[in-house]
Amino acid sequence: MVHLSSYYQHLLLFAMIFLGVTVGFCLLRAILGPRFTDRIVAVNIVGTKVIILIGAFAVYFDQDYLMDICLLYGMISFLAVVILSKTYVASYNRRRLDAKNDGRHEAAGEKRPAAEETPAAGQPEKEDQ
Repeated sequence: MVHLSSYYQHLLLFAMIFLGVTVGFCLLRAILGPRFTDRIVAVNIVGTKVIILIGAFAVYFDQDYLMDICLLYGMISFLAVVILSKTYVASYNRRRLDAKNDGRHEAAGEKRPAAEETPAAGQPEKEDQ
């Protein structure tokens, strides 16, 4: 540690411990979150706090290469959240479309075809003989 006052060292150490504890709470929310969106937000918060934690380590230990790792981790964290969000939106749209199609079949008084009655993807439909 280079030329950091004792007060500054203790403050930085306290901040790193506090961030470590709050990362643990966010991981708990990511595991136990009632909804998928809660989990996405928790993963995003964990990524942000880890970036801050790596930056604090870089200042505390006076290691410049940790800032490069911090930037790289930030890019990876951003991409992870974007991919999780796109996955969630695609899943939500699929469920909404299925619910809409279920409503059309019920409104018309039709019976919705069972899974075994519908042809599998890539297989031709059976022709009536």
